[in-house]
Amino acid sequence: MRCARRLHCRWIPTCDVFKYLNWDRPNDIAAVINELERMNAAGEFRGRIDLARIAVGGHSAGAGGALAVAGALRNFTGTVLDMRDPRPVAFLAFSPQGPGSEGFFDTDFNRPQHSWSNIERPVLIGTGDGDSTCDRLPEPGSCFGDSPYIRRISFERMQGGNKYHIYLKDADTFHTLFELRTAECSDPSKNVDQAKCDEIARWLTSTALAFFDAHVRGDALAAQWLASDSITIASAGVAQWLRR
Repeated sequence: MRCARRLHCRWIPTCDVFKYLNWDRPNDIAAVINELERMNAAGEFRGRIDLARIAVGGHSAGAGGALAVAGALRNFTGTVLDMRDPRPVAFLAFSPQGPGSEGFFDTDFNRPQHSWSNIERPVLIGTGDGDSTCDRLPEPGSCFGDSPYIRRISFERMQGGNKYHIYLKDADTFHTLFELRTAECSDPSKNVDQAKCDEIARWLTSTALAFFDAHVRGDALAAQWLASDSITIASAGVAQWLRR
């Protein structure tokens, strides 16, 4: 199986397997901020946009884009890219990619650099036991993609200082639930209790709002909430809350 995966990576031209979203998302975010700056300089919105309080959030591929703008390094073709934008002040990344996926990479022997070493601004990471896009391979116990634990690595690798991680210890937390797609709970392929899905979505929403209120609006009460274990208590221990 290792041989098949090596051949896949080595012989298929990069352009044939490259996901355009990985390039487009960070550049789209920069383009939107550019437009906000233009709108704030002239016209009906002149002076009405607080450019010092811009935050970026995303899910899955959008999480990868948000972290790239935050300063995460990515390697698509053999050259490490730094796509950071200095203007946003805080970042949310639900269901982010781990090393070996979407251009993100970890350390190796005699190679101390990894994707998340340069992220200095506040970040909230979110994932859970059911948040897997790891497709099974023929070899027993093997898969290709992002497992729930791999999605945790970005938080563990980032330097400390206003970094937060909500991890839901429940295998019903399917991937798109972190996009707040609670309507999918009734899908036959998932069949998760609707009330449970709605409650999980409230946990994620409350955490995200507290994060943005604290680090974008400077709300002291929200900062206190982030410094507490309120979400763990409210979820009866389902939500693991980590801070660095």
